Parts: sequence; structure tokens; C-alpha cells
Amino acid sequence: MSLDGVHYICDIWETRQTGPRQADGRPGGARLLARRGERQDRLADLTLTGLDAAGLRNGPACTVFEHTVHGPAPVTTTAGICATDEPLLTRAALGEGQADWTVFAYLAPEWFRLRAARPYRRLRHAAWVALPVPASGSASSRGLMRELKALESYQGAVTGGSVPVTRVQFLHADEPTVEHDYAAALSSVERYGEGPWTPAG
Repeated sequence: MSLDGVHYICDIWETRQTGPRQADGRPGGARLLARRGERQDRLADLTLTGLDAAGLRNGPACTVFEHTVHGPAPVTTTAGICATDEPLLTRAALGEGQADWTVFAYLAPEWFRLRAARPYRRLRHAAWVALPVPASGSASSRGLMRELKALESYQGAVTGGSVPVTRVQFLHADEPTVEHDYAAALSSVERYGEGPWTPAG
């Protein structure tokens, strides 16, 4: 989120592709990373450089990266809320998300400028996985949901978007628990998905 050239990194998500992209163009899953770390700091630096180069001084924006043998490479920088964002899940994990920061910038600009210098901190750890598209209510779909609901950090399922896609959300105070459940969910989705899905990432 940016206000008069002052930028704030609202959240950093690492995506995971489990086969063809979803019907709405989004990836198969994502997990929320800590703000600080060698990789995250590099991503943040590249993002801020891209925002300045694109002249995006105000409003929300999103930068998508791909990982190459030479390190992260920006693919696109666009204005608007990031496609990986799940507003309620992000708010539950961080206390606020990109949509909240957009409101802060316009309604409390001085507060925004003061807070922008402080990196976000995860209060809880979060991830989400998109479900495959077999007909709802099928035996395989019910079996998949039973597996996902049994995972310790299961938070719930949300369906939305112009092309409806269901995303199962995971949230927990313990990071290894979310990482385990996220990996297990991706594996379950691959098994239940239509066709031979191959994880990448």
C-alpha cells in the first residue's frame, strides 16, 4: 500500500501450484511468510523499486515474482489488491490486511506514515489451498473435505470470485502445524483433483 510515495509491505505470500491454474487464474495454494528474512527483504526491495519505476505512489498494488536460478524475478506489478489475498484470513493472521491498509491511508494518513516504518508481524500463521473442480457433493469431494477438516489448523472454507472457487483456509499459532497441514492439504488436493496434478515450487 502506498501513500504519496511512502510504501508499506502489507503481506508476502509464497504460492504453490498444484496443476493447472484455477478457473479464476489464481494459484492452487499459498502460505503467509514472515516479513523479515533474507529472501523476503530481497522481495521487498525489488517490489519498492518496481513501484517507484511504475509511478505507483498511491493506492494498493501487487507484485508477482517467479523464482529463477538467478533468484526472484518480478513478473508483474499492478495496481489493486493482490490476488493471493484472503482478507479475513490475512486479518486473522496479522491483525490487518491490504484492504485495511488502504482504508488507513485515506482516513488516517499521518498514522499510516508512522506505522509504515514498522514491518508486519504474524500473530498467527496462515495458508490456503484451492479445491479442485469435481462436482460438489461427489464422493471424492466429500472425502477430500473430511481429510481437510481433520487437519489441526483447519479454519474453514470460503467460496467466492467472479468464477466461484472454494479455498480451504488454515490458521494456527504454531508455524510447523500450519506448514504440515498445508503440505498435507496440497497432497490431498493432488490426489483428489481431476487428472495427474504435479506440484511445483
